[in-house]
Amino acid sequence: MGDSATVKARTYGDFLNLTKEQTTKLKEFWKLVLDRLNNKQININEDNDKAVKNSSWRFSSVISRSYETQEGLKISNKTGEELKSTLSKIIKCDHPDIKAIKYLIARKWKAKEAYKMFINSLDYFSQDIHEQTFSIAQMNAFFYQKCKDGRLIMYIIASRCFASKYTIDDYLKFFLININNSYLLLGNQARMTVVLNMNGYTLANTDINHIKIMANLLPNHFPELMTKFIIHDAPWIFNSVWYVISPLFEQRTRDKLTFTQGEEIKKYIDDKVLLKSLGGSDNFNYQYFPPSEKEGLPKAYDDNYLKLVEERKDLIQSFEKLTYKWTESNDDQIKANRDEIGDQLASNYVKMSEYDFCKNIYHRLNVIQGYDNVNWVSLNENRV
Repeated sequence: MGDSATVKARTYGDFLNLTKEQTTKLKEFWKLVLDRLNNKQININEDNDKAVKNSSWRFSSVISRSYETQEGLKISNKTGEELKSTLSKIIKCDHPDIKAIKYLIARKWKAKEAYKMFINSLDYFSQDIHEQTFSIAQMNAFFYQKCKDGRLIMYIIASRCFASKYTIDDYLKFFLININNSYLLLGNQARMTVVLNMNGYTLANTDINHIKIMANLLPNHFPELMTKFIIHDAPWIFNSVWYVISPLFEQRTRDKLTFTQGEEIKKYIDDKVLLKSLGGSDNFNYQYFPPSEKEGLPKAYDDNYLKLVEERKDLIQSFEKLTYKWTESNDDQIKANRDEIGDQLASNYVKMSEYDFCKNIYHRLNVIQGYDNVNWVSLNENRV
């Protein structure tokens, strides 16, 4: 992914610029999570679940007062150590607070509710998906360029979706592989825009299983990853389908849905990077090609990998200790030390990635040229 010596944890612009109230909620969240991961009793004080008022996030105030034991908030049956191992994996190159803030936003800055959601995700993410085991993800969806807001665009081609061809497990892998790929392409934006291209759509392309998976996983396990979902050029027959499937999406997700026809999509995507098939001027035609035999598998585990694993465990432990101190203090030095651990975790992840993940087609197309170095111009110069 690049030179690990220069790696800094991703902070995505102003994502960490929090108000005093939001910082308090973030500390409450981490205290709950770390107590659960260390099998401590969890206490919710009476002000814990007040939504943040008058913040830049503009969420309404909701008050919930409670005291609960750890058992009442346990959510997952996994041990603290098992959940801690998963936390280590999902942080990746992000500053750990980025994950926390996304869950807090999704639950209107209510620490207790965000905690429950996050622990459920840690439980879910105990599974591993590797790209080389599956190719459907390369056929029905791809990433290309950025929208006018500077966010990565994911295109899904409805006419290539056939429910009869794939199992629910297939679509689960399809979704997770594409999410893994998106992480490498996000750049300095924490969210992406999804375009569902409905050109050529028929009722045979209606796949309820795929829709259910997206409706569940996006809001519950990848909160705030998608900022807008554009359904483009939907034919009239889709109206009845939409009536059936729309209740599957929670309101927060439905609020991100936008229907466009013809030139309307150019309100969100500049003509020069909009695909010609959608009425734009860009001639790019996505064609998947598989990796070479040597390229297809991650690097075999060796002594260096084992050292990196131990290093990551030590870093997670240091992050825990500093986070506990930070939740009880406003000391700038503690915060700075904690941020430094975030950078070290990101650097460690870059070193481990060649063992844990396959290179994908965007590496092969030379779009991904290193850690957070994404070059779409290179793709246009070296088209397949």
